[in-house]
Amino acid sequence: MLSLYLIRHAESLGNVNHHLVGGQSNHYALSERGEQQSHLLGQRFATEGLTFDALYSSTAVRTQSTAQISCSYLPNVPDLRLRPELLELSQGDWEGKVRTEIYTPEQLTIVRADPYDFRPPNGESQRDVEARMYRWLEGVAATHGQSEQPTVVGAYTHGFAIKTLLRGLMQSTPTMTYRTIIHNTSLTVLYYERGLWYIDRVNDYQHIIGTEFIGHY
Repeated sequence: MLSLYLIRHAESLGNVNHHLVGGQSNHYALSERGEQQSHLLGQRFATEGLTFDALYSSTAVRTQSTAQISCSYLPNVPDLRLRPELLELSQGDWEGKVRTEIYTPEQLTIVRADPYDFRPPNGESQRDVEARMYRWLEGVAATHGQSEQPTVVGAYTHGFAIKTLLRGLMQSTPTMTYRTIIHNTSLTVLYYERGLWYIDRVNDYQHIIGTEFIGHY
């Protein structure tokens, strides 16, 4: 059986500068609290005796940093495989712009009218992110899901990317994607067995209670 841990990155400078549109913003580093959260995640891994047979990360700085810190608590860590499919939704030309200037009441009306297929200028739609995340998931199943031995894979990715993948697996309404909470460094765990994916846990963040950032997700 294959166990897949989807891990949202720790708090980044983009999270604490919510007045700016984030999107991919792959250059954002972790905040001081984000570094603390990453250490707490690693300590949880060590306490639970969790080990990974394969590790993936998006190409963003914040996911790679979260992986490097948290995995420093583990023995025999496999090489981190970088995959652009695991990136956050691209906000295209809007990234780095002042949020209130972009998301006006008129613009929000347009977005809410078609939440699944709305695409910012030169950016991505929810459907786009879900499709690339699902392609990556199929690759994980093909690469790691055929062994008869228990296999554990970790993937450091992003909040909205995880939400879109869950929406696709559950076939829920696209509006639920925006109403799902995925905390920084939370664990969302899937199982793959006999050609099917099962959802075991969503947004498990017990290791950072007291240091979690409660705000925009």
